[in-house]
Amino acid sequence: MRILQYILAFMGVFFLSFIEMRAQTVVTLEECHRDALAYNKSLDLSRMDLDYAETAIKAARTAFFPKVDGSASVMFLPDFEGVSFSGFTLPTTEEALAGNFAGTSGVDVPGFDLGMNDLKIYMGGITVEQPIYVGSRIRLAHQMAEIGADMAGEALNLTRAEVIHGTDRAFWSLMAVQEQVLVLENHVEALDSLEDQLKVQYELGIAPRSEMLKVSVMRNEAKLRLVEVTNLLDLTGMNLARLTGRPLDEPLRAAANTQENIEPRMQLTSTTDFSLRPELQILKHQQEISRLERLSVKGEYLPRIGVSFGYQYLHVPDLISGSWTMTLGAGVSIPLIHWRERKFRTDMARINEMKREINYDDTRNLIALEVQQNQMNLKSGVKRIELAQMNLEQAEETMSEVEISFRAGLNSVTDLLNARVAYQRAAASLIEAQANLEIITSAYLKSVGLL
Repeated sequence: MRILQYILAFMGVFFLSFIEMRAQTVVTLEECHRDALAYNKSLDLSRMDLDYAETAIKAARTAFFPKVDGSASVMFLPDFEGVSFSGFTLPTTEEALAGNFAGTSGVDVPGFDLGMNDLKIYMGGITVEQPIYVGSRIRLAHQMAEIGADMAGEALNLTRAEVIHGTDRAFWSLMAVQEQVLVLENHVEALDSLEDQLKVQYELGIAPRSEMLKVSVMRNEAKLRLVEVTNLLDLTGMNLARLTGRPLDEPLRAAANTQENIEPRMQLTSTTDFSLRPELQILKHQQEISRLERLSVKGEYLPRIGVSFGYQYLHVPDLISGSWTMTLGAGVSIPLIHWRERKFRTDMARINEMKREINYDDTRNLIALEVQQNQMNLKSGVKRIELAQMNLEQAEETMSEVEISFRAGLNSVTDLLNARVAYQRAAASLIEAQANLEIITSAYLKSVGLL
């Protein structure tokens, strides 16, 4: 069993040496934010959605302008045999000037055949159409397109906040594990020094071998723990690398000092207005779109008025010479009987509008609960750091006194080891509390729409 512990300890030392030999990339939180925002694929899709929505506004705006269409066609009738006109007798009048027609003139007009084999007809034209009134549907469609662009912008903000918050979690998790590695390394180094001292005392016959073995066992356990935490360091570094678009095998090191960056955050809890949350803005826009959709349904059953203007060209060889004819037109379409379709569709639109109102209210309540929870977490996080700092100071003072007493022979090795373990745990708790506060702060800012 002891041989196995020595082998594992040697493997741990070798592994840590290998880790230290690898080149490490030092990154700051700002760099991680920048790289994550540039790399994240969800943000790319959100940007595309925003571009799509802005283009939809331009497409909806074109409905305000006249539509100009051109047409051209050629018709060929190879089996057309022509047109026959039958003869007839011209009428006469007794009082033609008075407009009274009677009798016949006795003058006959003979019939004739108009040969038109292989008839060809050429037609073309340009038409301009302008809607005058279509139940305000053009204006409503443009307004809905503008609201859709606003929704896409809010969705982009939401995705950006989620990316930043996810990066914060990964960065501060890496920082916490990184600091724990340093604490464990210092713990192992102190145990190595203590083991060397007891080894000398054992060789001089001052201390029993069991005291030295106690330290050896704890040192090996600490080294095994250090291997585990170092593996965790690699995993958290890979997670941060994944979010920032770096190679997964690139060792990352967080460049920040939690002791200097941790400050009381109680002043943040005074901010409770979460009206800027992108989720609420999106739901508000959905409510407005539902209202406009209801109005648009009503507009489909209102009269529609439009005008048109065009030039038409017609040419039939040997019959009609090519000529242009101007056309002017106006039209009115009035819906009459649709078997209460308007009422049913309007009711459907009104139900959708009510559903979105309920969804908005429910989401607002959930967000309010989330903000309150994050407020409490923030207060607890600050308090936890204060207690952890106090605990670390007491553990450090205890360890110092036990070390002095141990040298004076007043405390045993077990007392010294327990004091060192208590100090190591207190240091790890403080590091965890500091990183956790940063993550909670990020979550709170996201919950109030300020991230």
